[in-house]
Order: sequence, then C-alpha cells, then structure tokens
Amino acid sequence: MSKIINVGNEPEMYEHETEDILLDVIAKYIADHPYELRSVDLLTGVLEANKQRSTNAEKKRQRIKSALKGVSSMNASLKKDLQDLGCTVMDGKKHYKIRLNGDTRYQATMAKTGSDGRGGNNLASEIIK
Repeated sequence: MSKIINVGNEPEMYEHETEDILLDVIAKYIADHPYELRSVDLLTGVLEANKQRSTNAEKKRQRIKSALKGVSSMNASLKKDLQDLGCTVMDGKKHYKIRLNGDTRYQATMAKTGSDGRGGNNLASEIIK
C-alpha cells in the first residue's frame, strides 16, 4: 500500500519529526480508545507497518530534561547545550528568550536570576510542550 497522508508544508525541526509525532498520537489514541475496535485495528496496522522505533523526539526530550535538571540560571554550558538542541537563546533585560529553531511560535522564557530550584525542570517541561 502507498502512503496515505500528505504532510503539508510545515518544515520539520529535526529528521522524521512529522512521522514521530503522528506515530505517537496514533499510539495514544489506541491506548485511550480501546473499545473503538475498527479504528484501533486500522491504526494498530499503521503502527506495525511503521515499526515504531525509539524516536528522535524522545531522545531530544531526554536531552532537554538532562540539560535543564536542577538549573536556576543560564551559563555558557547550558546555552551551548540548548543551541546544540536547535534552540536560539536571546538575552533580554530580565529574561532569556529560548526559541526552538528561531521560530517565534515555539518560545520559552527563563529568568536571569531564577531562585526556584525547580525552575530548570519547569522550563524543560515548557520547552518540550
């Protein structure tokens, strides 16, 4: 069978991003709708045909969590880690703006003088979402 979906023009932020997201959404749908037999059967077939792998998205999520774990302020090492993950870090007066691939639609803010010990963990969660 041929491909059944046109993915549109939204550029991917990393290799296989669209596929990773679609397969993740399908897996969640299957888990949340066990009694919708026909749709679950069809979508299970899609997952099996695509041999869902350890996704790039999950690896990226883990790298973001690791980089920001326990962090309360920006330093050169963290800035480099974020840039390696495809983020742009911009210096403001009181905050840093962190954009995924420079795209203003995907932006998080980090206080320059963070006092919360969970600040880095919360920022990681915000960036991942």
